[in-house]
Amino acid sequence: MVTADSKANDEKTVANAMWAWRDAFSSTTTEKILALYADDAFLWGTLSSEQRTDPESVSDYFDRAFVYGNRKVVFNDYHIRCYGDTAVSSGSYTFSFEKDGERLTIPARFSLVYVRRDGKWLIVEQHSSVVPEE
Repeated sequence: MVTADSKANDEKTVANAMWAWRDAFSSTTTEKILALYADDAFLWGTLSSEQRTDPESVSDYFDRAFVYGNRKVVFNDYHIRCYGDTAVSSGSYTFSFEKDGERLTIPARFSLVYVRRDGKWLIVEQHSSVVPEE
């Protein structure tokens, strides 16, 4: 039986998974962020028009993204919904990084789908896209 306490605990644990992703995005290696994805994860990232559907292509995406220095991401707003061993977080975030000595900022929106496997929330699907100009 799902109780209000267990649902709140799941939402907190998923939020912690989001913070782990944020911290891993700022790390120096792709291994930290890849550890947060399931082997069957699907990624449609902000910086690529290519859909990534296997571990090698997800790794390639982050290898390419991690060439930019001083990467940061800030979650601006988000909503978390838990459905048993599946959870969804969606909202907006802002990426910033250095490219050719210039600091770039990209506002984007996201959806992350998680599954709980062996007690850990792993990303199985991510969609991220630039916020269109008004």
